Amino acid sequence: MLKSKKAIREIPQRLVPPKELFDHLMHDISIINPIAKTFSFLEELAFITGDFPPSFDVSAYIFELIMLMKNNGFIGTIYYAGHQIESKEDMLKLKNTGLKVTFVYTVEHFTRRLELMPVKGKRTLNEIADILYGADEIFGKNDVFYCYITGIDDFESTYDNFVRFKPLAKPLVSVLTPYNTEQFELYYYKNKIKILKQMFDARELILQLWGEPIPLGSNRSLFPLNAINRIM
Repeated sequence: MLKSKKAIREIPQRLVPPKELFDHLMHDISIINPIAKTFSFLEELAFITGDFPPSFDVSAYIFELIMLMKNNGFIGTIYYAGHQIESKEDMLKLKNTGLKVTFVYTVEHFTRRLELMPVKGKRTLNEIADILYGADEIFGKNDVFYCYITGIDDFESTYDNFVRFKPLAKPLVSVLTPYNTEQFELYYYKNKIKILKQMFDARELILQLWGEPIPLGSNRSLFPLNAINRIM
């Protein structure tokens, strides 16, 4: 039963070396400055990781690609979201690119971590707190976030842990979106009214704790991208 609750994912066939990926991007007319043939028009590089081999040096891979891009005109910002960069040493590799970094750790949910996420779920909430604390020291608290999916936990757990992690990072909250009918069992509350109420309660909690919406940048976000302008 557990297997059917997980998202369907394909295992990558091979890892594209940074130089090969860079060469491919150099021919992407949607991101290249057509006159200078540089990445000077590109505003952000986003890395969403999770499928690198367990023993692979993710931070070194990302650092190499960033520096290739930087040496060819890229002066924008770096957005990292994942669970495979956790140590200060690895975080410093991103910091040492000299570019502004937004660091997002993928927590997902609080109460069913090992059950639903055999790999990233091995990290306890105490360990996650330590990771976020280290990220604060490297990148600055204002640039550290964590991803969270509302709907899986009971609201009391959401409340307690939002408060717990508030000194460390802001939550980027998305709404649980089942991939199939079996995954509707992931909802903590089975009544549709209670499911909707939990979403609105989570929105209200964020507004109370941080005083403003925190958009995720996704169509599953608890807040739309223009939420700040509309509410404030």
